[in-house]
Parts: sequence; structure tokens; C-alpha cells
Amino acid sequence: MFGTCERDDSCNDSALTFLVNRKPRDCDWVKFNTKVRCNKTGIKSLCPDTCESLCETDTSRRFQLRNGKFKSCKWVGNVEEKIKNRCGKDGVEEICHDTCSGNVRSNGSCIDSALTFLVNRQTRDCDWVKSNTIVRCNKTGIKSLCPDTCKSFDFCETDTSRRFQLRNGKFKSCKWVGNVVEKITNRCGKDGVEEICHDTCSGRVR
Repeated sequence: MFGTCERDDSCNDSALTFLVNRKPRDCDWVKFNTKVRCNKTGIKSLCPDTCESLCETDTSRRFQLRNGKFKSCKWVGNVEEKIKNRCGKDGVEEICHDTCSGNVRSNGSCIDSALTFLVNRQTRDCDWVKSNTIVRCNKTGIKSLCPDTCKSFDFCETDTSRRFQLRNGKFKSCKWVGNVVEKITNRCGKDGVEEICHDTCSGRVR
């Protein structure tokens, strides 16, 4: 239905909770409507058994550690010296396969953003793009936000021109991220920003 997966110990549903539309969910929630929920960005790599999907990719969803904090695979890999320790936390290695196996650089992989963004003043996400990729992937700034959905891997290291929504609910842009040099590091450290403001956060744009 959703592809096949070689069943082994690493190809099980994650026991961790994760965020969907800012609400904590788990794979039991996915089971109630696999047709819709398995196709949401990042779910297949969290619930490969439920979704009958491949199991060796990083999820783009934020997940909850045992200490109650929500983190991402980007966080797992953003400090080279800490990757081994972070991958050793309960449940992390299973859902951040690429990062923990060393298949991606510490600055992140080319995955869809989990942030929402504005299109014609309406809040959208990469799940919305999936329902009509031919048209929506060609809208300005979408390919760098949803490179996996749009198969636009050449855009994985460029800034998006779209305004995106931070976790505090405010909409910002990559131009805002880079408009005060002293604040770039802090702003790039906000969840999901570095992945979609690649040029600014890597220092290629000032």
C-alpha cells in the first residue's frame, strides 16, 4: 500500500510522541486513518510498521524525548560531538536513521520543512503541496520549503522567499533572519529555520 519494508528491529513504529499541527500524537493515532495520516510529512518514517513504509530515513517531525522536550533530527545532528549521545537517547536512532548512521552531514538532510508558510495569505504546509505538486511546486519559494515532495534537491541549500510560521505563531522570512548580524545565530537556531534559510544561516548571505 505504502511501499515495502524489510522487517527488522529498526523497522518498528516509534514509541515516541510527535507533533502534528502543534498537537502531540503517536502511531496509535495514525492507525485510525492510515490513508490520510501516513501521507502527512514525516509520518512514514515515524510509523513504518503502521504505514508499511521504508524505515531508513530521518523524520522531519519534531518528537518528544523522555524528558518532555520536543526535538528534531536536525537537532540530533547539529553538533558533531553530541550526535552519538543524542542518538543513544530512547527511540531517537530509529527515527533519525540517516543522521545516526552518518549518512547526512551535521547541517541536516534534504527533507521537507515541518513549518507552515504563507501562500496567497493562507497558511499552508508541504502536505498541501503534495495534493497538486505539478502546480504548487512551481509556486515561488515552494521548492526550497518542500524539496522532497517537489524532488527539487538543487534547492536544498537556498533560502526560501516565502514567509514561514515560527513556533510562537509569528510569520517571518529569511530576510528577517539575516537583517541583524548579531541575531543570526539565535534566529537560525529556532526550530526549522536553518533548513529553509540555508544561505543566510551558512553565512553565504549578509
